[in-house]
Amino acid sequence: MARDQGGKSSGAWIGFSLIRVGMFAAVLAILALLLPAIPFWISAIVAAIVAFCLSFIFLSRPRTELAVQLDRMRRGDAPPRSEPDDDEVEDATIEHSRHDEASSAEPVEAQPHPLSAEPVEAQAPRPADDSGGRG
Repeated sequence: MARDQGGKSSGAWIGFSLIRVGMFAAVLAILALLLPAIPFWISAIVAAIVAFCLSFIFLSRPRTELAVQLDRMRRGDAPPRSEPDDDEVEDATIEHSRHDEASSAEPVEAQPHPLSAEPVEAQAPRPADDSGGRG
């Protein structure tokens, strides 16, 4: 696999996936050409099993590189991305709207609760219920 200056494998998952798909396609082509009497779906299942076994035996180094790259990404050791992801943009938008609401809101005075000696934050009045207590 190719390596960048930082020592990180570049596109390890792409290379590993391409090798595995290539192995599957090669085994499937061999089975289809050598045993045309076997139904195609059975050849596909056999090719998948054989390709899995071959990749497990012969592709331990690319698999390890892929695992290391995924672990780095999960732990946050991956190099920073050039653009923010959707969660970061959404969080910034929410914080910006909260900041706007907080700066435009008028201060509310604390009023004492009728049953308590401690003041309680005033609440906006609720609309009158015209149902007369009937649910």
